[in-house]
Amino acid sequence: MLFVRELEQFVRGIQPDSEAFEHWTAPDHRPIVSSNGHVDLLTGCIFALESWKTAFQARDAVLTVARNCASEGDRILTHNAQLSEAYYLKAYLGYLETDLTAVQDNLARAQITAPSDQWLAVRRVNLAQKLWPGEPAIGAYNLQSDLGLLIASNRGLETATQLYIRHPSLRDMIVEATAPLPDRDRIRFLSRVKRAVGKL
Repeated sequence: MLFVRELEQFVRGIQPDSEAFEHWTAPDHRPIVSSNGHVDLLTGCIFALESWKTAFQARDAVLTVARNCASEGDRILTHNAQLSEAYYLKAYLGYLETDLTAVQDNLARAQITAPSDQWLAVRRVNLAQKLWPGEPAIGAYNLQSDLGLLIASNRGLETATQLYIRHPSLRDMIVEATAPLPDRDRIRFLSRVKRAVGKL
């Protein structure tokens, strides 16, 4: 029975965005107990909220999905207080509700619980930049640490490059973020910036 429940949550996490969004408007699924099942479930929430299709949904519907996802995250946190996806979803809800304190606090918690997760780091940086574009100090959230992860990753390199070009206020921080990285990552980032500037 436990295996069946785990499989259901895995499938729920990889549903197409539109089906996942529909599910989270009025979620009806059996409770799950494993950490992997929790991650799969909340990852499905993140994909549903970030989908380009969600931009065409009514704001009330998006808020409903975000609140349901955050509530699910709260339930899971009572069993697993280290699940960073739950804190990210709470930060995302804060963003939609313009609760800046909630965004800062939960971005910080999402970072503390997954300090080296590049996939989540990209999302944390993007969410922070929606509210505080070019701002280096964002409460307890350590933007510089996540920028270092982005520069060292394939999925975040372009985001870091564009932030460096668009926001002079972040350039010193971005340079400092490269200091602990291997030479190959610093050289790759510098080359990407030069190519991007050359196209302007």
